Amino acid sequence: NDLIVEVDGQRVRTTEELQKSIRAHKIGETVSITVYRIPNLTAIRADEPIPEGEYLTFDVEVKAID
Repeated sequence: NDLIVEVDGQRVRTTEELQKSIRAHKIGETVSITVYRIPNLTAIRADEPIPEGEYLTFDVEVKAID
């Protein structure tokens, strides 16, 4: 139910922008991710207004997926 909106303080609008931002880091580095969390959201259409939520920022370590 989180919408990823920033990586290291830079706005990301698409999956491609998100992936590019993450790939710019090496394994083991820390990345700051900001999400917009909407409680109890199960689905939303692109033409609907975005419900009220909150911004949260997390520091995460880049890891390889086996």
